[in-house]
Amino acid sequence: MPRLALLTLIVLAAGLGNNEDEPHLDSSITSRDALAQAGIRLLGNPNEAQQRKGISYFERALADWATPRPYSMDEAQGRMLAMWTGRWFHEKGEYEDARRFIDLAATSRLPGDCAALQKATLRNALAAHASSAQDAEAWLKDGRALTQSLLRRDSLELRGVQDPANDPYVYCLLSSFYLETLYEADWKEAAKDHYELAVKAWPQLKYTSIKKAPPGKILRVGVVSAFLHVSNSVMRDFGGTLARLPSDKFALYLIYLSEQGLPVSPACSKWAATVHVEEVYNEKALVDGVPTWLATTRNKIVAMELDLILYLDLTMSTMAHRLAMSRLAPVQVTSHGHPVTSGIQTIDYYVSWAAAEVESAADHYTEELVLLPSSDMHQYHDPVLKDGMSTVTHHKVPNGSREALFPSITGKRWYVCMQKPFKLHARFGDMLQKVLDADPEGVVILHAGADRDWDLGDRIVYLDPLPHHELLALYREADVVLDSYYAGGCTTTREAFEMGAVVVTLPAKYLGGRWTLAFYDILGIKEAVAADEDDYARLAALIGRDGDLRDSIKAKIAANLHKMWRSTNAVDHWTDVLLRLGRRDRSEL
Repeated sequence: MPRLALLTLIVLAAGLGNNEDEPHLDSSITSRDALAQAGIRLLGNPNEAQQRKGISYFERALADWATPRPYSMDEAQGRMLAMWTGRWFHEKGEYEDARRFIDLAATSRLPGDCAALQKATLRNALAAHASSAQDAEAWLKDGRALTQSLLRRDSLELRGVQDPANDPYVYCLLSSFYLETLYEADWKEAAKDHYELAVKAWPQLKYTSIKKAPPGKILRVGVVSAFLHVSNSVMRDFGGTLARLPSDKFALYLIYLSEQGLPVSPACSKWAATVHVEEVYNEKALVDGVPTWLATTRNKIVAMELDLILYLDLTMSTMAHRLAMSRLAPVQVTSHGHPVTSGIQTIDYYVSWAAAEVESAADHYTEELVLLPSSDMHQYHDPVLKDGMSTVTHHKVPNGSREALFPSITGKRWYVCMQKPFKLHARFGDMLQKVLDADPEGVVILHAGADRDWDLGDRIVYLDPLPHHELLALYREADVVLDSYYAGGCTTTREAFEMGAVVVTLPAKYLGGRWTLAFYDILGIKEAVAADEDDYARLAALIGRDGDLRDSIKAKIAANLHKMWRSTNAVDHWTDVLLRLGRRDRSEL
């Protein structure tokens, strides 16, 4: 669901209140507005039964929506109700209903090409969450065909789309984010298509203004992120390195896009010369056709007179992705905060880690690929534990029996994969089944919300999101930690290693599925790296059943784990790369 829609829903729900004693469906409610308000009130309730009632109200509101009529606010409201309904069904794993309502949202009578644009991008966005690999590929193919048909048009007719709630670009960004999980798809070309479509639909996003400071000893670097709060993996991955860049070579300017309204980590003020926090995320206020926040942020960045801008997490943030389409510094760079190419023409370089890339990696990026050497860690990391406490939550990591710590889990051997559900490709369910087939006494433990209609019987456990210190304890109790596929773990793998866990991995084709392999290369360990899906199941079950083998791998991890921490070489490598890129002649721009 686009963030604007979600925020609107939350605000409306909060305004109406959450009443656990809501009556059963009231057949006397007939008007569309009344049904919508009743549905919104119920959908803001944490109880799923109440939410389902709300969805039923939405369905009633949408029942006569096919009746043609001129474009109106009722049309926009109906489209958003259909979007919310489809997204809710999708989150519950009810994919056919999800598809039905997404199609309904996209076939509305918005003027001109709006409906086609929405349908194209929504198809791509939901493809990563389809119930099967075949369905995902079909949705992606359908979305790409629609996208390319729009690109072939001389112009797009987007008359009447003034309210950013109807901004088609929101849906372009949805697509860019979720394509990352479809690692078998040609998402480089899709990303390029999305950029082209976005600037065609919303040309005001293309913007160039550079006010470069006179050459000097100090390189002025802007660091852009929407996720520099302390609990986010982006901060935990990049923060240690950025904090140690030499102050006699760099002046850092932090451009924090607080899309989620969370405060910037206090640590950032220690290493950034200036902290810029965009506090207001307001899509409805427009200046020359773009949101006020975008116009304001552009102007402030130009005033910084930067030599280089580093985007840490493009495609994770609609704000960052929109901002990156502007040329605001002579050199613009992105990196692996989200391990996928941007497709954006104004991003010049992608900084990655050679240890986690295949030889043909440059072919997968629209940017020029710049590699950090494979001989060292890619970032400066501190351990996640300090004095037995999580450095994220500052709580003691609990110790004790499995039964005491996680009484809801029963099973002789635990195969744990606590990756966020969006990382789990439909095909991964087949791999989990093979693991269970190979170990009849094993159970698979996943995040709640990760169910893809996988028929794994009663040997799968879904846990609600755990506080960080409890998650660490779960890794320690696991017999085997399963790396997800095609999108694997990075921060999660490091943390599992620190807790003494063995992580079984199948390296994917692209960066986001190769972090665990790269870490094992640093550690000098090969025993838990699979060659194919069958080997993945074989290794997982073998390590799970064979305690001696598992202990020997754990001992190797423990003996070499120091190689993953406090890499000053990583700081030196980043220093060299940023200086080299920032001082390149970009006069042709």
